[in-house]
Amino acid sequence: MLSPLARPLFFVLALVPVAACSSADGGDPAGESGSSLVSGAKTFLVPTDERARLLCHDEINRHYCDATSAQRAAAACLAKIGARAASDPCKAAGGAPNPGCLRYETQPETCLSSAPVYPSASSCRTPRPRSCHFYSACLETRQPCGSEGYAIAYGERYCYAFKNARFSAKGEAWRDGVMLCLQEELVPKLSAGEPPGALACDELGDFAFASHPACYTQPGRSICFLPPSDLAAVFSTIGLDEALKGRTLGQMRRVVGTCVGQLARRIFFGQEASGIAPRSAALGIEAVGVADEAASPEELRASYAFWEAKADEYGVER
Repeated sequence: MLSPLARPLFFVLALVPVAACSSADGGDPAGESGSSLVSGAKTFLVPTDERARLLCHDEINRHYCDATSAQRAAAACLAKIGARAASDPCKAAGGAPNPGCLRYETQPETCLSSAPVYPSASSCRTPRPRSCHFYSACLETRQPCGSEGYAIAYGERYCYAFKNARFSAKGEAWRDGVMLCLQEELVPKLSAGEPPGALACDELGDFAFASHPACYTQPGRSICFLPPSDLAAVFSTIGLDEALKGRTLGQMRRVVGTCVGQLARRIFFGQEASGIAPRSAALGIEAVGVADEAASPEELRASYAFWEAKADEYGVER
C-alpha cells in the first residue's frame, strides 16, 4: 500500500509497445497517449480537494499507464476547476507534474492502456481494493441520487478523506479493509433485479449506513484495537459535525459499545476474538489477527481508555 502522502510522478515505467491493443472500453481516448502501451504499473488520480472530487469524475475514474497520460488528465481536471488565485490549492503552480489539488498514486499492475477503473456494469460486482471509484462509477450510475445522495455526499467523500489521512501501517490495513467491506456490502444493491434508479435514495442510504458498524469492527480488522493516534485520525477525518448527526450518531454509539466490550474481554478476561479478516486475500495483504493488532498490555489499555472516554462522550451504557 502506498503512503497516503503525495508522491512525485517521476517514476520509470517499463513500457513495451504492442500492436493493435485497445483499452477496456473500446479504445485509447484521443489525446491521452500516442500509442498503445503495456506497463508494469497503473496510475490513478486521487483528489485532495472537494472541487476536484466533484468535477473530475471523468479523469479520476480511469487508470493510466504512463506519466504523460496521467499528467494530461490532471491538467484537464484543473481546467474544469479554473482556479486563478495563486493561493488556491487547485492552481497547478508547479506545472503538470504538480497537479495542485490532486495527487498521483501508482499500483504495480499490468496496464494495457488508459481505461475506466470499472469498464462495465458487471465489473462493479467486484469492488477494487484501496479504491474509491465504486461510489460514482458504479453505485451512483446504477442508483442516481445526485450530489446530496449517499454515494457522492458520503460514501465517496469519506472514502477519499480516509485515503488522504495519515495512519500508521496498522491503521492503513484497517482503513483498506473497511473501504473494501463497505463497497462489497453495497454490491447487492447493484443487481437487485430492479431497473436503474428504482431504489429510493433514502432506502439506499439507510442500507449503506447500517453496514458501517460491522465493517468498522470486522474480525481481524477491528477499529477497537487501533492505537490512539490512529483513532484520533479516524475521528478527526469524520469530523465533529458529521459525528453528531442523527444518521451517524447511532452507528458511532454501536461502534463505541462494541469496542468497549471487545477490549474489556481481551484485557480483563483474556478472551481474543476469533477469525481473520475474510477480505485479506482480496486486499493482497497479510491477515492481521486481533491478537496482533494491539500486542502489548500498555497498548490495549491505551485503546481501552480512548473508548471509555468515547463511551462517556456519546452516552453509551456499559
